[in-house]
Amino acid sequence: MANRDKVTSNGGGGGGHGGGAGGQGGVGPSRRTWDTEEYASKARSRESRGNRQQEREEELAALNAERRSQGLPPLKRLRSNLPEPTMAMQERSAPLELEKNQGKTLMVDYSNDGKGQQGPGFYCATCRKLLKDNLAYLDHINGRVHLARIGQSTHQDRATLEQVRAKLDELRAKASAQTNQSASLSYDFEARIKAIAQEQELERQKRKQAKREQRNRKKQQSRTIEHKQEQDEEQQDLMAAMGFGGFGSTKTR
Repeated sequence: MANRDKVTSNGGGGGGHGGGAGGQGGVGPSRRTWDTEEYASKARSRESRGNRQQEREEELAALNAERRSQGLPPLKRLRSNLPEPTMAMQERSAPLELEKNQGKTLMVDYSNDGKGQQGPGFYCATCRKLLKDNLAYLDHINGRVHLARIGQSTHQDRATLEQVRAKLDELRAKASAQTNQSASLSYDFEARIKAIAQEQELERQKRKQAKREQRNRKKQQSRTIEHKQEQDEEQQDLMAAMGFGGFGSTKTR
């Protein structure tokens, strides 16, 4: 708390040293001292109250926009018993996995007790609110109302130098791991390409061998037919030389 001004009187009477006009005693010079920590605390408190007031105004504007979209009259003030934020906005620790049910229609119980009205959409159990799609759900969980219900504000803590350095080291390590993984995948890809080329070459050799064997079979069949024809011709010539005729029927009609 600020100290009071120190006042020094030189006594009464007209003959005193440093007397004021009319012989009255004057007030000497004083030096004011300030409690800097107290004023800094007050400034932080005013800033915090201003931020909360701004958040409430923005929350009221967002709520009225939603009410107008539903055909409801806007509110003049925020009728809410939301708790005061106890921490700044925190980074999400787990993925939302909104795409895991892509292409599916999920029926959600509004009352979350298995007996209430059901409807399709994304349900926020914290706010007991049903959102029609994933975009609306994402906007909701990043909004001021939802954050206030889980004790977070919309402001983020200023990162320290150590935190920035740690984050940069983490990003470098992640980038290095991705580079090594990409190099490994590239090597595996080249090996796979070589294996495919070898398989294709083996298939070509098999097809060539099959065609070669087919041609050899055709040649062998042709030689067999020619040899049989030659044997038949030789046999006919021999029978003709011996005076044998054909074995046709001799029956007269």
